[in-house]
Formats: sequence, structure tokens, C-alpha cells
Amino acid sequence: MNEDGFQIYIKPGLRWALVWGIVLFCGCIVAIPKELAQKVDKSISFKELEESPTSYKGKLVALGGTILKAKNTKEGTELEVLEKPLAYYNIPEDTDKSGGRFLVLYKGYLDTAIYKPGRTVTIAGEVLGAETRPLDEIKYTYPYLEVKSIYLWEDTRYSESPNYTYSPGSYPYWWPHPYYYPIILQDSSKH
Repeated sequence: MNEDGFQIYIKPGLRWALVWGIVLFCGCIVAIPKELAQKVDKSISFKELEESPTSYKGKLVALGGTILKAKNTKEGTELEVLEKPLAYYNIPEDTDKSGGRFLVLYKGYLDTAIYKPGRTVTIAGEVLGAETRPLDEIKYTYPYLEVKSIYLWEDTRYSESPNYTYSPGSYPYWWPHPYYYPIILQDSSKH
């Protein structure tokens, strides 16, 4: 009831919709802070940046991908990242598609046991230019950025899956959960 003695009634379905709406609104992940996101030049594609990094010197870009190497230097922590296209909320896509590699310098200390190869990051950074370095038996020119914001995504590669059992009373009846099936490996040399 409010102060005038009136009670506000919200239908049960609408009540749940409001609760979930608030949870989703408040639970949104922000990989790049709003003040930086507004300054990011979204018109620069990674392909354009890779082709001519010096043309975009001083521009703020948002990139994401998988860390390939991480090392601490006198200048700060340097990451070599395999670029992955950014999806909604600036989350790097889980795909084999990549435009190439880029280097970033974080002027400070990042623990390389945490920011390690295989982890996924989203970076807002200022383009410093290009850096040419050996990559296996070739020379590779990397776009080189100074980190203004970095977001390390949760490592979900080793998360445990739920333990489903064949117990009586489970749905439906004694069958296993509908999304759990054993993996059967066959010896391909016998075929």
C-alpha cells in the first residue's frame, strides 16, 4: 500500500518480467568503460589497421582476441594477441576466424600467470604504430597499441559439467538427462 491507502497490483507474469529485466539490466558486462567506448573509432576495421597501422596513430580502437604471449618488460606488460572479431558487449567471438595478430603494451604490471596464453581479452587502446618482429621464420608487422582499458574474460575452458545420473525418477523415468550422451571413440584404422 502507498501513503494514500491504495495498493498497487502487478500481474504475476509482469512481476517476473520486471524482476528479470532488472537482473539483466544490472548484470550487463561492460568490457570497455562508457567514457572510453564513446571515444573508440568504430569505423576502423582490424584489416585496415593491420594494413596500415601508422595511418591510425593516435586513434582509439577496440580489439579483442586470445593471448598468445605475455611478458613483463621495463615499459610494462606486453601481450601478443590473436585478433578475433568482437560480438555483442565487445566479447571476442569463439571462432577460428582471425584478421591476424597485434601487440599491446600495458604501462604497469599484469601478472603473466593470469594474463597467460589461451585467455581471452577485450582491449581499448591507442594506436602507437607498427612493430616488426620475427614470427617463426618470417618477419611480421604487428599493429602496436597502448592499453587504455583491458578486460580479461573468465576462463571457461576447464569448467566442470554437471554430473548427470541414471537414477530412477529422473526425467524421463530412468533415462539420462537429454543433453548428456557418452562419447564413443572408434579406431579408424579398422575401417
